[in-house]
Amino acid sequence: MGMTNLESRFKKYVQESSWDDIAEMAKTYSIEFKQENNEITRIKKQIKLTKELIHGYLTDENSQEFVKRGSFFVGLVKSIELLEKNIEKHEAKGSEFLFFLRALLEKIKKEKLVVEKPLKKKKDFERLKDAGAF
Repeated sequence: MGMTNLESRFKKYVQESSWDDIAEMAKTYSIEFKQENNEITRIKKQIKLTKELIHGYLTDENSQEFVKRGSFFVGLVKSIELLEKNIEKHEAKGSEFLFFLRALLEKIKKEKLVVEKPLKKKKDFERLKDAGAF
């Protein structure tokens, strides 16, 4: 899936924004689904939780370093893949939240990622490599 001009400009905007501004953006964007069923309700809850986690990590100075950890990066990649699949499957509107997550991923790629535990270093590196960080 190619990047549109709008998405490219949005990524640049996010990369130039402060972490506090990005935290506020996390609450702003949404995805609308054409139908309502149990699966859509579950997806909406996942989106809400993702927004709350991103906002929480970025607004708490003690948690901001967590965003630079490999586990957060890998989780974000998985969230993006799941959202892409569900947006296509359910013909959702409002991919701004997906644009936001991709832009956040790009910003994190430019930051120095931290490996949490030395023994997990090789395993985390392989997961990050598979996720496209390197």
